[in-house]
Amino acid sequence: GAHTKSKNKNSIGIALIGNFEEEKPLKRQLRALKNLVFNLKKIFKIKEIKMHRDYNKYTLCPGKFFIREFKR
Repeated sequence: GAHTKSKNKNSIGIALIGNFEEEKPLKRQLRALKNLVFNLKKIFKIKEIKMHRDYNKYTLCPGKFFIREFKR
C-alpha cells in the first residue's frame, strides 16, 4: 500500500501502532524501530531519514511525543 504520495517507489515506509500526538511510544517500540532503521540504513546505504510530516504539512504524524522520544 501507499505510505507517502509520490515517494512509494523509492522509499521504505515504517508504521508504528499508537497515537503519538496523545501518548509516548513504548520503549520497546523505540528500541525495535531504532534497530530497524540502523540496519536499513546500512543495507540500503540510506543517508537521510524523513517523517510523514516532512512530505505532508497537513498531518501531525508521527506526533509530538514520537519526535521527542525518537530523538533521544
